[in-house]
Order: sequence, then C-alpha cells, then structure tokens
Amino acid sequence: MGQGQPMPYTYAFDEFKLILEGEMTVTEASGKVHELKAGDLIQFSAGTRVNFSSRSSGLAFYVAQR
Repeated sequence: MGQGQPMPYTYAFDEFKLILEGEMTVTEASGKVHELKAGDLIQFSAGTRVNFSSRSSGLAFYVAQR
C-alpha cells in the first residue's frame, strides 16, 4: 500500500494481517483507529468495514479463512 487516499474495504471472510514493512492506519467503521507498524498483527472478522491509509507505505501478508 502506498501513500494516498484512504482505501475502503469490507471483509468477506475472517482474516489476519501481519505488517511486514512500513506503517498503516486502519480505521474501523465504528471510528476505532489502529496505528500499525512492521511486526504488528491484526485480526478482522467477516463483515468488518475499514479504511486503510498510510503516510508513507506499508506491506502486509494476510491469511483468510473461508
């Protein structure tokens, strides 16, 4: 993910995301904000709505359960 406008996303499946490089901001529809950096792990339940953004860039690995 590069710097720029927030990217909205709705999770269709349960998912874990591991931040590999850089940083990301995840804002949930509820308004809760997660500031993530390399090494952080976050879990999303199916149906969760978020916006991703970054002041610089970020790279993440994810695993989803269908």
